[in-house]
Amino acid sequence: MTFKKMKTFTSRVFVLFLVPFLPFSLLAAERWYSKTQVEKGKVVFDTNCAICHGAEAAGTVDWREPLADGRYPAPPLNGTAHGWHHTLPALRRQIKQGGAKIDGWMPALGESLSDEEVDEAIAYFQSLWPDKIYAAWLKKNNAQAGESEVSAPKEKSTRKNDILRYLVTRVPNAKFGNPEETPLKGIFRLSMDGNIIYVSSDGRFVFLGDMVDLVSGRNISKKGVP
Repeated sequence: MTFKKMKTFTSRVFVLFLVPFLPFSLLAAERWYSKTQVEKGKVVFDTNCAICHGAEAAGTVDWREPLADGRYPAPPLNGTAHGWHHTLPALRRQIKQGGAKIDGWMPALGESLSDEEVDEAIAYFQSLWPDKIYAAWLKKNNAQAGESEVSAPKEKSTRKNDILRYLVTRVPNAKFGNPEETPLKGIFRLSMDGNIIYVSSDGRFVFLGDMVDLVSGRNISKKGVP
């Protein structure tokens, strides 16, 4: 091996050795949202939020200075202000309920935006956050939520694979379909030998029969019902 190749090899080994010891905030955390959500979220944000929070969520120039009535202008949401201090449920709640409860003037958008659109708007402005800010937010969010409400697509896929592995081990002769999330947290729906069943996320408990939403009256067990 030549000296040049040896130097390159040594550098790569050093980098691989160093990565596990880097601070959490310096490692790029996998984001919970998708590219599609960000693209849709930009439209939602530009239509409903940019009028106060500015283009590309940059806020106003003097957002730290109070207005004549003592209230403050809308802060930037691009990671340069305190938006990262709030968990995902808190961000959703703020968008839906507005700022009236805390003597703010942000309008409540819960009636004009769907839950999906709210998440898309959040996905858009969080996509503007540097990795270091997002990683700090993710750590704070997970610590406050106990069990993270921010699940990256990779984590969700891993959880579904774990469920199938548990079921195949415990009922080896059955044929299972792909697990799907239900409105009930921690409960997944899938087919077993052609019949719909529900299973806990640890694969231990199986529920047989229909799941009915008593608010909407929907039988969630029927085919095609999300």
